[in-house]
Amino acid sequence: MLFVTQQYVDRYPSIVKKLVEIHLRATKLLKEQKDEAARILSEKIGPDALSPAVARQALDSPATNWRANPHSIVAATKVLNEFDAKVGTAARVVKEDELFAFSFYDAVVKEQPAFAAY
Repeated sequence: MLFVTQQYVDRYPSIVKKLVEIHLRATKLLKEQKDEAARILSEKIGPDALSPAVARQALDSPATNWRANPHSIVAATKVLNEFDAKVGTAARVVKEDELFAFSFYDAVVKEQPAFAAY
């Protein structure tokens, strides 16, 4: 999941678009090149804390479901936000158009259709 503040979106839309593209590339790597992704994760976190083998096990777990398409998580995000508001960890229920800026993802996928798979 990728979060960017509205202030950042307003001030730096071209950077946000590039960030979304990088997020899509990372998601592709996590799904299609798991050995390389596990190596990178281990290296960045530290092999004493996360070995490449354990990182690979996590990537292979049925509980792991990498996706970058914001359209695919709208319903679940609404449920989570409503729960957060109910228990007080969110100040209020946030409207969908405040939670998601689909235009950046949609623009990247339009330019690079292969990313639609992620």
